Amino acid sequence: MKLTKSDREAFVSAVMHDTPQIDFVGQAKKLALDAAVKKLPKKVRECWDDNTLRGFVKCDNYVSLAGCGYAYMPLGRTEFMTVELDVKVAAIAKKHIAQAEKRESLREGVRGIIEACSTLKQAQERLPEFVDYLPLDRSNQAMANTPAIANVVGELVKAGWPDQKKEKAKK
Repeated sequence: MKLTKSDREAFVSAVMHDTPQIDFVGQAKKLALDAAVKKLPKKVRECWDDNTLRGFVKCDNYVSLAGCGYAYMPLGRTEFMTVELDVKVAAIAKKHIAQAEKRESLREGVRGIIEACSTLKQAQERLPEFVDYLPLDRSNQAMANTPAIANVVGELVKAGWPDQKKEKAKK
């Protein structure tokens, strides 16, 4: 069976999905949020600390977190961000960027090994470590899928999907 572009893309995605990564963006957001919460006025902080009331604390300040994107905070950046916190967030951002670059390099490597295979058999022979990520052989499944397609089309028509044959018959 020939590998399609979709087969190759699914292969790369599945391998990368199983490759662990650290949530540096989440770490930076938590660090900033913890700092912002510490600066909240006492009564607002009491609402924040009560999980049943936390939703009433407005978090509409869109704050930049160096190379870790943006986050909504209960306070503006100038109200809680310190030089020390900026340095910590920048260190986390540096790790985030390095990880993203490494993952992109890995993705390109995985893409390169699957692009070198034109058939499923070839991929199975060349990449035995990755056999679980390869697609199933579709060459013998064409007839097996036909009833499923017919059932789906019938169900779609029942739900109001326009049946092309009926549309042409009306004209």
